[in-house]
Amino acid sequence: MYKIIDYYREKTLEVCRTAPSADSLKAAILAGIIVADELFKLKENPSQPPAVAEEVALIAERLIRQLAGAVPQDEAPEDGEI
Repeated sequence: MYKIIDYYREKTLEVCRTAPSADSLKAAILAGIIVADELFKLKENPSQPPAVAEEVALIAERLIRQLAGAVPQDEAPEDGEI
């Protein structure tokens, strides 16, 4: 679990360095999107060992759940709205 948190923190810090004006919630959401993008790229690359893709999938699922809990419902986008 600590590897997941460290990886996510690393991605969040990367977002903060590249977009210093982004608030912490937006940085967290962008970091989650980056990790999800990495997951999809791994899934599309069949040469990756299945264990790596499974671990990335678990990381992405946990991040999505955390992000869903962090976004206030009155600010959450409607279905199909980004």
